[in-house]
Amino acid sequence: MRLGLYRKIEIARKQLPGLDDDGVWRERLRSSFGVDSRKDLNMHQLATLVQDLARDGARFTAGKKSRNPGVKSLSREDWVEVPTNSPFAAEKRMIAALWRKLGYSMNSLDTRCKRAFGCARFVWMADGAQISRLIVDLQKRVKAAGLE
Repeated sequence: MRLGLYRKIEIARKQLPGLDDDGVWRERLRSSFGVDSRKDLNMHQLATLVQDLARDGARFTAGKKSRNPGVKSLSREDWVEVPTNSPFAAEKRMIAALWRKLGYSMNSLDTRCKRAFGCARFVWMADGAQISRLIVDLQKRVKAAGLE
């Protein structure tokens, strides 16, 4: 996925005037993200950069069709990144994958966690029982929607 974002960035640099100059490009990275190289960006920042380049006029050719065209994972502005050192990181990634598979907005995942469990942000959840309950519910919804 990271390589795909790198490719989109290269396409945009060729399309947009002025960005083919390394000095201008590095200044843009410094002003937007505080880094000198795209290698220093995390996945969320890379996705944000691609969105910014698209907003500036870059055009990307369509890739192969997704099984569920309503879900656009990293191209969403409300993408959630689960840190590796987060408690129950693997389970949280599973929840995020199920949530995306259902086509829901990632902002609504925070809303769901706040209403159901009293935790303002999904990534802050630390109770294993609550996480398990959410996984079971989402698995039932995926099965009912026929998205397995």
